[in-house]
Amino acid sequence: MNVIKKKIFYLYKLLHYHDYLYHTLNMPIISDTEYDFLSNKLYILKNKYVQLYYVVKKTFFKSTRLNIIKKNSHFTRMLSLDHTFDINGYMKFHQNIRNRFNHLNINFFCEVKFDGVALNLLYRKGKLVRALTRGDGVSGEDVTKNAYVVNNIPLVLKGIKEIPELIEVRGEVCMLKKDFLQFNSIALKNNDKFFSNTRNAAAGSLRQKNISITKKRKLFFYCYGCNIISNFKEYETHSKQLNMLYNLGFSISPYILLSHKLNNILKFYYLMEKVRNFLSFNIDGIVVKVNSIARQNILGITNKFPKWAIAIKFLSKSEKTRLLNVEYQIGRTGLITPVAHLEPILISGVIIQKASLYNKNELDKLDLHIYDTVIVYRAGDVIPKIQSTVLHLRPKNAKKVIFPKYCPSCFSLLHIHHSNVIAQCLAGLNCLAQRIKIIGHFFSKDALYVENFSLGIITQLVLQKYIKIPLDCFQLTINLLSGLKYFGVKSATKIIFGLQKCKKTTLSRFIYALGIPEIGLENAEIIATYFGSLSNVLNCTLHQLKKIKNIGVICANYFFDFIRSKKNILYIMQLVQIGGIILSSDENKLFYNKNNVLFNKKIVVTGKFINFNRQQIIDKIVSFGGVIMKNISSKTNLLIVGSNPGNKVHRAIHFDVKMISEGELFDIFQIV
Repeated sequence: MNVIKKKIFYLYKLLHYHDYLYHTLNMPIISDTEYDFLSNKLYILKNKYVQLYYVVKKTFFKSTRLNIIKKNSHFTRMLSLDHTFDINGYMKFHQNIRNRFNHLNINFFCEVKFDGVALNLLYRKGKLVRALTRGDGVSGEDVTKNAYVVNNIPLVLKGIKEIPELIEVRGEVCMLKKDFLQFNSIALKNNDKFFSNTRNAAAGSLRQKNISITKKRKLFFYCYGCNIISNFKEYETHSKQLNMLYNLGFSISPYILLSHKLNNILKFYYLMEKVRNFLSFNIDGIVVKVNSIARQNILGITNKFPKWAIAIKFLSKSEKTRLLNVEYQIGRTGLITPVAHLEPILISGVIIQKASLYNKNELDKLDLHIYDTVIVYRAGDVIPKIQSTVLHLRPKNAKKVIFPKYCPSCFSLLHIHHSNVIAQCLAGLNCLAQRIKIIGHFFSKDALYVENFSLGIITQLVLQKYIKIPLDCFQLTINLLSGLKYFGVKSATKIIFGLQKCKKTTLSRFIYALGIPEIGLENAEIIATYFGSLSNVLNCTLHQLKKIKNIGVICANYFFDFIRSKKNILYIMQLVQIGGIILSSDENKLFYNKNNVLFNKKIVVTGKFINFNRQQIIDKIVSFGGVIMKNISSKTNLLIVGSNPGNKVHRAIHFDVKMISEGELFDIFQIV
């Protein structure tokens, strides 16, 4: 067996083992998140090595399952749902749906995702005749007798004039939190078996041979859809279909939303995540479905799930792991950030190995020691963060983490300010770590971007003393670059061409590239638009800077201090005269239509996009008079959201900022 074959075999065997624990013994030992993580790894290998996967599958000896409960076939396949652990996956789903229907406003039906056992109820002439678990989607375990004693499952349908001749009603069997706690407290007193969570309790109770036990467990059924098999009037939308089921006597989720707006859907997700601990039942996410039945039919299904629905699962909050080391990163402006290196831990489908400790104050507050057991969570469901230290598990050989007095790169004495919180190396370009970051920033995407001129290449050039400042990069040659490790003439030629091309840039990009403290992309755009030329910028006064709308006093002072320095003025002139940088005026940005919806709006762009790159979107917005901001605040008017948006979405929710997708922005561009 080669290495890949062994990996496939191992994952196949491991997943079957966990299937046996979950489906047969009702005793899962890993979370849904961990199971999905393993399943995804096997799925990736399957797609990459298709033939090898099926060889392993054929030779795999399947363990005999305990077929305690007989099986029956569903009338129609009972599909599972595609899922994602964050809004990135949802953004892709949302965009694909809009693209499919030419960017029309599509209504989506949102509801909570119950953490229970999927059940399919078959009614013939209004009477419950069969109840099956999902099983493999084609057939499931027959639990009809058990379903009869679930209190809120109607045995006979009534409530509307016409009842479908044959209908499959689908939903989730749950155990309410209060009933779960009551059951476990009695089980502990009697030294009986107890369940670890409500889902396991519902699964175990529904499969009981003795239905009197099922009845005592107080199970609850929530309906989330149906499949009408006989001739019956068709409903136009999922919401109307659910309303029909409610009138027939089924319990449906009290927490629903019908909207075509991305902003509302994301708000619903974060709202349900916030309140889930206060609900009477457990949920593990929300489900978003295309509301139109006709559009559902157009979108169709895959072998596993419908293309018109997706589950956005909530992330687990925290896990324990071990602190292995703390290193100190030096930023472009010399700020020192401690970073924790952790024993790898799986949190909601993501392997976490590092966590930022932010500053000296945070490090002191946690009282960290190397080899400590720490509790790690994902702040905003995105950023790994250490929550606390488990003191009683601290080993004897643990060593206290002490914040350095000197810069780890250039050994300059660190400057500590802002109430003993911020540590900074003031060596600037004399500090090797800062030098690399400063040059990297100068040629970054929002500045004088050069494709493939990565931080790794810049690091090589700095370490070999070929460059010390950004200006030196314009003197590089193909021969010099092709002599670097892992480099050839072709890649060297591309970078030299990119360095020549980047010289033609805008005033705003040039200002941003200089790396002036507090002058991000947004402020650089505002200053460039206000003054119009480099000459006006270099000759401006502090009073003029303070007069500019949206430029604060701190930003004005930092900018003025920078351009007042003779050393910095000389450096700028060298870049223009020796480096050959040609600045186009930003005055063309003043000729936009002031009646468009983007005019004078403070806009943040985040994530990756399908039809545009990020800079194209920014340039287009600016050309329509929009003001690009780097970060979300209470003053932000609009957030453009792509995939992988990070924690900006959370801040947008907090400040009630309107959010739109790439498709919706494209509609605005066309209207404008």
